[in-house]
Amino acid sequence: SLSLRIILLLFAFCITDANPILKSLKGLDDRRRNAANATRHNSVTVADGIPFLHLTLITSFTANDGSKIINLSLGTQQGAVAVLLALEHLNTGNGTLVEEVAGLPERCSLKFTIDIQDSAASEIKAANQAVELVQRTDPRSLPSAYIGGYRSTESFASALITGPRGYPQVSPTSTSTELENSNQFPLFGRTLPSDAETAKFAIRYLHEELGVKHLAMIHVNDSYGNGFVAGLQNAAAKYASDTNIEAYAFPYDITPEAGMEKVELLKMTEYHYFFGILYDFAHFETIMTEAYRQGIAGTGKHHWMFSDGVSLDFLSKGVEKHSPLHLATFGASKISAVGGVTGRNDRYDKFLDALRDLNNTEDIETLQSYFPNETDSDYSIEAMTTDFFDGVASPQVPFYYDATIALGLSACSIAYEGNDTYFDGKDHFASFLNTSFEGVSGYNFFDHKGSRNASSTSFSVFNFVEKDTIENTIYFKKIVTDVLEDGEWVSLHPLVFNDGTTIPPPSLPSADAKDVIYVGTTLRLIGFAQAGCILALAARFGYWTFQNRKKRVVRASQPIFLGIITAGCAVMSFGIIFLSLDDELVSSEASSAFCIAIPWFLSYGWILVFSALFAKTKRVNTIFHNPDFHRIKVTVRDVAAPIIGLHTVVTVILILWAIISPPVWVRSVTEVDINYRFDS
Repeated sequence: SLSLRIILLLFAFCITDANPILKSLKGLDDRRRNAANATRHNSVTVADGIPFLHLTLITSFTANDGSKIINLSLGTQQGAVAVLLALEHLNTGNGTLVEEVAGLPERCSLKFTIDIQDSAASEIKAANQAVELVQRTDPRSLPSAYIGGYRSTESFASALITGPRGYPQVSPTSTSTELENSNQFPLFGRTLPSDAETAKFAIRYLHEELGVKHLAMIHVNDSYGNGFVAGLQNAAAKYASDTNIEAYAFPYDITPEAGMEKVELLKMTEYHYFFGILYDFAHFETIMTEAYRQGIAGTGKHHWMFSDGVSLDFLSKGVEKHSPLHLATFGASKISAVGGVTGRNDRYDKFLDALRDLNNTEDIETLQSYFPNETDSDYSIEAMTTDFFDGVASPQVPFYYDATIALGLSACSIAYEGNDTYFDGKDHFASFLNTSFEGVSGYNFFDHKGSRNASSTSFSVFNFVEKDTIENTIYFKKIVTDVLEDGEWVSLHPLVFNDGTTIPPPSLPSADAKDVIYVGTTLRLIGFAQAGCILALAARFGYWTFQNRKKRVVRASQPIFLGIITAGCAVMSFGIIFLSLDDELVSSEASSAFCIAIPWFLSYGWILVFSALFAKTKRVNTIFHNPDFHRIKVTVRDVAAPIIGLHTVVTVILILWAIISPPVWVRSVTEVDINYRFDS
């Protein structure tokens, strides 16, 4: 019908032609770029009378796998979008996400623009780009400050150039502790904590929540990997001194041969927990496939945890069902500083809504115009519109937004204080260090080294589990299982391990039978033989006594005492039988029951023998200490009294023992191997 067609047309118009958000940014960039008159004043470019703070984002959109350019990370592209959104908010004074931004143009004459560079996961390219940028002579394109880089190694390369030249650089993703060296990197800051802080919370989680005491690490041999390992080792010494840690490095450009060698070293530890500090696009498949091949991943007995370098974006197209990568990845986990958790942070939820609002034709065209031009057909927002605006692919995306806001507010705060608008990079960075605001990733404030204070940052543990199975393809998803709140881990969902259960595997395999000292078959047979001999002799002597009880010699020896002695010996022999049994044949519970039974049988048997001899001696003593030498009759009652008395005392002692502190069977550690596992 006509009315239905109208409704559908209106619906389509609302979906495809929603009001654009990025209204001012593109126009300001065009105005700066095409200005007829532009001059440079310290860090500020004045173009046609408008003061611009022109930023440059250097991050890794792509990587070269040796044969072609591949799309690196959906999260990186979303981070760039977050930067553009932040610039729009700074220019328009939109305080929806950050209150300090509200009405900013009324207090600050600066306008904010940007250009974006793709470092392609290469520190060499990042350094070359930084050199080219700082050597520009046209004030219209000369940067005022930098956002980036992606990897810590890339930030190393670029910050060594930008810092000494007086350009502040703020990274939303580089976490190496070495970047806190203010002598080398005098103007470097970041909106997330260093690896040392993440390592501290990772060790606490593994030790306190999972009970891990043996951990093997495999890490990329660069500033990021080496710094993270040092952080884990220092944190273990402070928070988990009983944890044994091994670390093995591999080159960034890892080969299958190098992967096989390093994984073999992991296997030799015989540990069940591994921590990977690597990059998913460059290393994950090589390491995990080899780990599966060598039997330390995908077995249900091992658990792999990764640092924030792993996002699994590269698995968005799925993996073959039952393939090594599928079996090795399932149940793995990741710990990372995060910009927020859905439903637990209002600003973070508003940030996600703001990203979704960009899903319209005009804004997508604007965003795409800023992105570097690459040849990969998948390298475009249009190719990913279904998932691109539906949540964030990387937990670091909100840090991009806050990094941009921090640079903007710190620049404007110089003007607030009545200083010259034309500040230099050192003044800008000093202002950055003193800037604080409630951002989308939490409360932002920075230490004297430029790093985000860890107390204001959220950390989460992610679990990699199966999302969907379509035909023979498995798709993974990340579930937030634990979040750090007020310095303590809070569980949101149980962590699913590689075996499909929520029970953490032990840190080490159980010791083999050859490593455990049992009673053994030989000693057990000797014990049984001794007990059998005693029982047989007791039975034979008891029967002989009964047969000859009326003979004078036996009567003189008093058959009742002889019978009690043989019975006592028979009872004690059962103690030998129980002493010959251990957990090689019976359960620990049965072994504990035998521990209780042994003193009862040995005590009762010994008391029977002793009481018979005691009663007989007392009887002889009574006869020989008869001064009148008159006939004395010693009754059975006289003999039974000491026997019953002694048994009563022993019974009371054994009962109290069983109630107060019953014997328990335990296996004691007498020797340990190099990994502190028991050998015996």
